[in-house]
Amino acid sequence: MWVGTKNGLNRFDGREFYVFKHDDHNSSSLGGNNITCLEMDDDSILWIGTASSGFCSYNFRNGKFTNYHNNNSTLSSNSINEIAFDKSRNKLWIAYNNRGLQTFDLKKSRLDTGSYAANTFYDVLIKDNNVYLAGINRSLSWLKTVNNKLNNGSDHASTLNKIFLSRGIRILAGAWDNGLHEFDNSTKRINTFIFDGTSSLNKSGNEIISLAEDNDNILWCGTKLTGVKFFDLRTNTFQQKYNLPGVNSRRITYLYHDDKNRMWIGTEVGLFIYDPIGNLFQITHLPVPENSPQCKVYDKLYLHNGTEIIVSECGMFYKKITDLEYQHKDLFYRGEKQQLFSIFRDYKNRIYVGSNKSLFFLDTISFAISSMYCYPSIYNEGFNSIVSSRINSITQIKRNADTLVLASVYGHTPYIIHPENKNVCMMIGQSKKKDDFIDNLTRKLFVDSKNNLWICGALQGITQVFIPDSLNLDLFPSYQPTLPKIYFDYKTWGKQAPVKSSPITNVYDIVENNDNTYWITTQGSGLIKFFPDNKTKSFISFANQYKSLQGIIKTDESNLWITSSNGLINYNIKNNRYKLYDKSNGITENIGGYFFSPNPFKNDNLVSAGFDGGFISFNPEQIVADTEKPIVKITRLWVLDSPSDSLLFSPLKLAYLQNFLKFYISANSFTNNEQTTFMYF
Repeated sequence: MWVGTKNGLNRFDGREFYVFKHDDHNSSSLGGNNITCLEMDDDSILWIGTASSGFCSYNFRNGKFTNYHNNNSTLSSNSINEIAFDKSRNKLWIAYNNRGLQTFDLKKSRLDTGSYAANTFYDVLIKDNNVYLAGINRSLSWLKTVNNKLNNGSDHASTLNKIFLSRGIRILAGAWDNGLHEFDNSTKRINTFIFDGTSSLNKSGNEIISLAEDNDNILWCGTKLTGVKFFDLRTNTFQQKYNLPGVNSRRITYLYHDDKNRMWIGTEVGLFIYDPIGNLFQITHLPVPENSPQCKVYDKLYLHNGTEIIVSECGMFYKKITDLEYQHKDLFYRGEKQQLFSIFRDYKNRIYVGSNKSLFFLDTISFAISSMYCYPSIYNEGFNSIVSSRINSITQIKRNADTLVLASVYGHTPYIIHPENKNVCMMIGQSKKKDDFIDNLTRKLFVDSKNNLWICGALQGITQVFIPDSLNLDLFPSYQPTLPKIYFDYKTWGKQAPVKSSPITNVYDIVENNDNTYWITTQGSGLIKFFPDNKTKSFISFANQYKSLQGIIKTDESNLWITSSNGLINYNIKNNRYKLYDKSNGITENIGGYFFSPNPFKNDNLVSAGFDGGFISFNPEQIVADTEKPIVKITRLWVLDSPSDSLLFSPLKLAYLQNFLKFYISANSFTNNEQTTFMYF
């Protein structure tokens, strides 16, 4: 891929940029560093136009530039705006700034005599042997043949910036106004589509300056002030079609669509690539209060009426079905603003919220929280006043037709609760130790399909707690003067480990399989398959380079999705293959934590996870497989440490003394090159 900048010509092979620059002492170097346009002819010769140094060609076979300027040719001006290859005539059309238009004969390698109109032309389009021109104060101009006089348009849009031919039929152009203009073959304007939401044309300074069409009939319109606008060529309407979170510039200077349906976006601050295979993730930023230094989003819950509730470190966000945007609400307990870390709905549709102080019921009408009453003497004890911690996980378990709620407090013991009677008890391990906390650093409580309780912890790893069917919380009434303690048997697998591995003691999340096995993610040991019934080998490691993993979700029998500090990871179970989705796929935020609870009222297959100030959503079924087969190329060559790129284009024949070679290779897959594995045979 070749990229022209104001500071040289760049060649990008998917791994690195190689920069060509002008050298005053080398006549075969790049003619000038301020590149304005690039074009390729049928002989694979690259033509480069510059702002003040004429134009030049680059021959890949010998690695040399041939320069043309007004000191060594009949070039009308050294200020080049555009170069267009005319296949039928085997010529180049050279559009100048203030000097009109000339042609260059490729067979004779020289400029033709004469020029067309001493004017400024910004763009040239070849269609059906006709030449269409975008010039200042001329609207769309037209040349039927080379020897014809210029046919000047007189319609609105008197100055055009860019001309584009859609599917070989429609002529569209951006102008010095807020419209996208369509012309017929005789340069008559037949349609104008306004892109800025206003009802009439104006010259506010926001203009379309670049155009490109993708495979879905969407015309990408790069503007001066408001980024990319998307025009649906089937409905003739502007739509917000794609999310471009990584493009942090509003001025889009160039758009290029390649044969893999990738869109290359040139801006004043750099080059960006939109790959539809990877950019299938929707980023939602929430209206975080300005005085909130941090707002990590932890979970989302859906109500039957369509309302969405999100919990975060800076309070609650909600969106009713009639709302267009999320609203923020602070929740208070004893006059103190709450940080929210978990939300849960039980079998009877009661909603619980865990904070940095306690566990609450949530009123879904008023969005107010209410505490679970305990005896006044324990008003400031443990469950009712957590110190320097948080309720980070809530779940439920059925015992004797009762629904019991379980809540974990990071750094403390879990609690078991009878919601109707508001009985709250501490869960203590049955051991010889006094007040054994089972796992002092509980990350998650998980109840599987067989009603077994598992604890994912940072100390003990994975632990099963045995809750007897005979458990009766009524024996521990809420009016007791101290918080009751219930002792449970448990089993931990933390000290067991895969062969030649460290103990699995820092488990983050767990997901169940159909064969009484589980997948667990760890902080340090990667992905592990857990076999609780295997007495000799409980763990099998499936770790690769991604060792520090967080939340996990199983979307079908073949795919796991995992959050990590690297990005989103897809693990294909059948193929034993990892695929990382990160910034190159449109994921610019530092996502992490657990996946959100799914929407039980809508089968949309959406998977979501939070980050600081928002969340990301995607449908795993719509993640398109990357079928591009990387083509390995040698992109640089040295012979005895001497640059020898010119030798790459013919069979390599060297003397026996020239037996030391060094070369760079690339797969030229551009957006996924960092995930390409090279094998040497």
